[in-house]
Amino acid sequence: MKFWDDIVQAALIGTAKQGLRAEHFPAPVAEKLQAAAGDDAESLFLKGLVLSAQFRRSGALPVDGSVAERWECPAETQAPCSERAAIILESLLDEGEPMLVHFWLDQCRARKLRVPAHLVAPLLQFVSSREELQDAAAACCGFTGNWLATFNSDWDFAAGVGGEERWRTGKAQERLAFLTKLRKQDPARARTLLMETWEEENAHQKAAFLEVLSIHLSNADLPWLEQLQGEKSEKVRAVRCELLKRLPDSKLVRAFADALQASISITRSKVVLGLIEQLNISITNPVSLSDEVQEAGIKLVQSDIYSAHPTLAALFRSTPPGMWANRFNERPEAIVSLFRNHVYYKNYLPEITKAVLHFQELAWIDVLGLRNEAPFDALIASALPAPLGLEYAWKRFAKAPREVVLFLRDAKYPWTIEQARTVLRFTTAEPYGYNKNFYLGIVWQLPEEIRFELGAFGPENVNHYWDTIKAEIEKILSLKAQILQSF
Repeated sequence: MKFWDDIVQAALIGTAKQGLRAEHFPAPVAEKLQAAAGDDAESLFLKGLVLSAQFRRSGALPVDGSVAERWECPAETQAPCSERAAIILESLLDEGEPMLVHFWLDQCRARKLRVPAHLVAPLLQFVSSREELQDAAAACCGFTGNWLATFNSDWDFAAGVGGEERWRTGKAQERLAFLTKLRKQDPARARTLLMETWEEENAHQKAAFLEVLSIHLSNADLPWLEQLQGEKSEKVRAVRCELLKRLPDSKLVRAFADALQASISITRSKVVLGLIEQLNISITNPVSLSDEVQEAGIKLVQSDIYSAHPTLAALFRSTPPGMWANRFNERPEAIVSLFRNHVYYKNYLPEITKAVLHFQELAWIDVLGLRNEAPFDALIASALPAPLGLEYAWKRFAKAPREVVLFLRDAKYPWTIEQARTVLRFTTAEPYGYNKNFYLGIVWQLPEEIRFELGAFGPENVNHYWDTIKAEIEKILSLKAQILQSF
């Protein structure tokens, strides 16, 4: 809606510098403004503003005779939310509170309720420029949202099953947006649609669409990815390769493991008069690599074996440790000990650690001691399943509060009252290190009852900046409580 941007710009710089004429407005508005053609610039602007505001809220674009026949909106099967919840949503939309709208939609969606019909169009318009809210909004708008979306391309995200027609006939960016959303909701269906049109796509579109499979990538995608081996486009082959590198069961990752195993020898010998058995490890320079491995970017390099050999380092970080270690029938503890105690081979442990985190091999995380007394590492915290990652982070809060706070903010999990107190004691002691946007980003993670304790936090000296933020937090937490009560 470029016309609205023009209105906003005129309001900011003044009609004397940027006046608006009737033709700047949509046709239905311009038609009404023809009668005011003789008015001064200010009057024309104000009349156009009023009419345009109503035009935007009307919920449908003008329909001409060329538009195909519309299907009738089915009767709703979901129950609407309570009247009180609807009043709160309307207020949040009017005030432009995207975070609280998201929270409201989460509550509505969890209870399998829907937005009342009179708020569907305002809600769809509100979230049309806020992608993070669109899935939740579509789920809460029922059949009315599906139906209204067919009248406005900005609302395609709510089109439901009708969106598949846009996949077949839409523009490239529209198709990419649809495929991305579908992949998040139904990975198998998204893959099926892409397979159906694959041969019709050009190389650029193939690469862009294939990258969407990185969302919820799994072994279910593997058979088709393996079939794409003959693709001619270098860009498509590169995207396919990156996806296969993430799947331990792929032929590519097994080829990495084969190449690595060919360079490693683990043997047993007797020491101390043959009474004690000892493990020994020997690593040699790779003498050859398969074409598949080299095409994946791992090249045969001549280097001093006593340092971290570039080719071997790349193989170590690209292969799940359990895959090549199991071939030697040795426990992870024994393998790690061999590397750790060797004067040269210990240089490969950082690469093995990268592979452990990449493939999320939890047993090896503990064997490498990454969860013991090691410093906080966001990569380790992110690689662990959510409960373990959060536990790992909270245990290291005292030693690395800044790093842990940023991880906890991005993890988007709600905090207990004691955890909220821990974070606020630290952040409010540094009022200029954590601004209003930071608190608005974590406020939904705070329990509602913390609003009664906010006065106990803050710097020792009077700080009006914190007082302003505190008032904002109290307001949002109060609204959160009202939302919960309304459902």
